[in-house]
Amino acid sequence: MEDYNHNLTLFSVVRHPIDRFLSGYVDKCINEKHYFKKEKRCFGCKEDIRCFVEKLHKNLFEYYTNTTKNSSITYYYVRHFAPQTWYCNFKEHKNDYILVDYHTGPKGIEMTAKEFDKIFEQVQVPADMRALIQSEMLSKSGSP
Repeated sequence: MEDYNHNLTLFSVVRHPIDRFLSGYVDKCINEKHYFKKEKRCFGCKEDIRCFVEKLHKNLFEYYTNTTKNSSITYYYVRHFAPQTWYCNFKEHKNDYILVDYHTGPKGIEMTAKEFDKIFEQVQVPADMRALIQSEMLSKSGSP
């Protein structure tokens, strides 16, 4: 991290792992129809969540231990379901980050947008840019 600009502000959005998993499962195994044919989608488990969890666990473990077969399906699901802390040496640099909660529920986006605004204000993002970011975040309130 010493190579980075001293004025750099790092932040990471933290989402409850079960909420993240269920959202990903619905998106990738039920709603998404265009990346893989139905018989291959979600490791061939169709809409059987137990089957998917077992195969995902196996694939994540193999990926983590560098014993995975590098198939496009494995890589696709690992990218979407692996803990994000596996990337960017997060474990070693966690204290360098401001953690932002990914809020859910009726006021979730609004609460998350307020957390972002606090960070942007701290790092002196101009008010007009902050207002634009707030507006964009809140206009997407129907999105996950």
